[in-house]
Amino acid sequence: MLGAANRDPAKYTDPDTLDLTRESAVTHLTFGAAIHYCIGAFLGRLEGQVLFPMLAQRFPGLRLDPDAGEPEFRPDPALRGLKELRLLVRGGRRP
Repeated sequence: MLGAANRDPAKYTDPDTLDLTRESAVTHLTFGAAIHYCIGAFLGRLEGQVLFPMLAQRFPGLRLDPDAGEPEFRPDPALRGLKELRLLVRGGRRP
């Protein structure tokens, strides 16, 4: 089941917690594997390498909205993803 990928508690410490500093997640399955490897993986990684530093620089006060509750995921197991992600934006500046 693709939705369970990278969530094996025998392999990952606290697998349900988003920890961007986690060193053990080197063998993730985000883009699939072998013949099922995502053709857009390179573009997806490049977009992330550009986008996240830009967001952090432009919005240094960017935080999850504590009043939004737990994030909800779409029910589709093939294309698992968030329905929405509520953020608080403070201290933004124009480029």
